[in-house]
Amino acid sequence: MDALAARAPEAPGSGPSAGPAKETCVRQVCLTAAEAYPALEAQFLGAAREIHASFRVFDPSTRLRGPDARAVGETWADLVAHVLGRGVHVTLVLSDFDAIARPELHRMANAHARAFERLRDRLPEGAGRLTVRLAPHPARMGLLPRLALLPVIRKHLAEQADELNKMSAADREEALRDLPGVACHLEERGGKLRVKRLILPEVLPGTHHQKLAVFDRTRLYIGGLDLDDRRWDTLEHRRPAADTWHDVQVLMEGPVATEAQAHLDRFLDETAGRQAPGPARELLRTLSSARRVALPFLGPRTLVTELEDAHLDAISRAERMIYLADLAAGGPAGDTLAAPMPGLVTRVMAAAGAMVSKGDPLIILEAMKMEHTLAAARDGTVAEVLVAELDQVSDGMLLLTMEAADA
Repeated sequence: MDALAARAPEAPGSGPSAGPAKETCVRQVCLTAAEAYPALEAQFLGAAREIHASFRVFDPSTRLRGPDARAVGETWADLVAHVLGRGVHVTLVLSDFDAIARPELHRMANAHARAFERLRDRLPEGAGRLTVRLAPHPARMGLLPRLALLPVIRKHLAEQADELNKMSAADREEALRDLPGVACHLEERGGKLRVKRLILPEVLPGTHHQKLAVFDRTRLYIGGLDLDDRRWDTLEHRRPAADTWHDVQVLMEGPVATEAQAHLDRFLDETAGRQAPGPARELLRTLSSARRVALPFLGPRTLVTELEDAHLDAISRAERMIYLADLAAGGPAGDTLAAPMPGLVTRVMAAAGAMVSKGDPLIILEAMKMEHTLAAARDGTVAEVLVAELDQVSDGMLLLTMEAADA
């Protein structure tokens, strides 16, 4: 997966900006969506000419939170329409997902893209230009692993066909419209949707995993929060952990915004192999691309590892303490198993109810061109397995839960 972060300056600034910053400065640190979403709304409202953004999830039905934004409407669709109506141009890249491993995310991404298309069709004459691109990562799983996993792939598709067959005709038609990566592998036989007999579907082993926006090429909003109501959280953290997500966003100005704009202008060409990655000094990137010969490989080819390199450098220079926050931890150590990095689940070795001992392998994750065996941290019983083979998982995503041996 591709990811981004900005290198924080030694002395971050604060307060309103009087003009383009000559040095990178931090204008606002948003610890939760309660701060981040109104800040993003304010930047959209304050844009004078253009907005360029790329998100993994950007749901136009997300509720507006700040009073200034709520003065123009109720949802982000209303806010974007308002900004376009002022003549501001908006370019938005939305991540697409593998239709077989993550059909619910594939359907969501297509539904969001269609919602923005409907918004664009209703714009008045003289409005700003709205450009929306639904962008799957260009990497594809190689032929050999696809052949090995074909029974699993067919099983996933059959499960999707079963769910579609339970729907009314109207709901099924709408679902298929938002599931193009599934629909192309199904056919109607005997009055039911079934998996085509001869298929070898493409499998997407990664996504564009970034959440940033640049306003008038001078201001940068960047961090780990996508935009939807599920990500809403406050400093009190009163929502159940399973219903929300915690991450931070930062508003910055200066050269880092210029670098972020350059990244948004070219990253689709870089990951597709049409252009070599450009230089960056303050924007930290993880980039991968399609392989020229993918035959034996599960995942993409690594291009840039600036995020990893920066972490390793910081670790090597630490003198007293390294603090790691595990956002996926849901209880005492060993009660949960979370993904240590983005990757592809290639094997699930435990089922709910299984008794396991400390060190027993539970899940095999393919990431960074290596297989990682995730093992039980202590003796216990597997309570729930939350992923399946071929699932793409993000960093920190909960994979399974356990109960202690003495529970």
